[in-house]
Amino acid sequence: MVENHGSYCHETKSTRMSLSHNNKLHWTEGGLRMKNLSKALLVSAALIALGFSLTSRAVASSVEYTGPAPESFSITGTGGWNGATMAWTVNQIGTEDGYILWEYSYTFTGGVSDVSHLIIEVSDERSIDDFSNITLAFGDTQVDTEFIKAEVGTFSQDGSNPGLPSSFYGIKFEIVNYTGESPSWTVTFQTIYAPVWGDFYAKDGVSVYAYNTSFGTDPTDPASSGSVNGKLLVPDTTAAVPLPSAALLLGSGLMGIIAAKRRNRFKNTNNA
Repeated sequence: MVENHGSYCHETKSTRMSLSHNNKLHWTEGGLRMKNLSKALLVSAALIALGFSLTSRAVASSVEYTGPAPESFSITGTGGWNGATMAWTVNQIGTEDGYILWEYSYTFTGGVSDVSHLIIEVSDERSIDDFSNITLAFGDTQVDTEFIKAEVGTFSQDGSNPGLPSSFYGIKFEIVNYTGESPSWTVTFQTIYAPVWGDFYAKDGVSVYAYNTSFGTDPTDPASSGSVNGKLLVPDTTAAVPLPSAALLLGSGLMGIIAAKRRNRFKNTNNA
């Protein structure tokens, strides 16, 4: 209690003890709040680190698709290419600018005549700048890049593409000013655009050609090994979501949840 002696107040021993006890409670509650805040920040940091770890592992665990399955893929060929074959491999090999990076490799083998050019369908929003590290090989012989010509555009049936079933948008590979020729080509390139199902067309130096028999409307089934409806895997219109941004979004979202819970506890305490 406080004793009043005229013009001033006097604290008794019991009053000082009560005030001291209240101060201890105040500092204890403040310390607990700081301790809880530190725990929340540590948990948030751990969750962000976990998000980055999981996305890094997703990239490290490379996806690989191979094709075709012989029973689900057939080729229409003319002349010496009536027994032509096409094989492909699509690998997830890492990231570029935060997007998943894919490597596409196609091996076309015609027959008695040499390949003049090969066209792989791509989405009509792509340009040649969307493709990098383009290589071309005749079996084990790698062609120097200075002899490789690659262009992206719409290709139609004409003297350069006889027998092409319909116009389609693609990336065309050919060699220029090079003395070597081969009936078997392997072309490889990299892009951030994920695989979907599409078509191809190939031609020799005269008038022999080949394409996948199901050339035309493409299925929307997800990418897989083998072949769907006689199609091969080709680059899509869209790239994968940036992985670091996804991890940051996860971390910031969790921090927001923790902060909201703290605000609610604080409100409930004040209203008590």
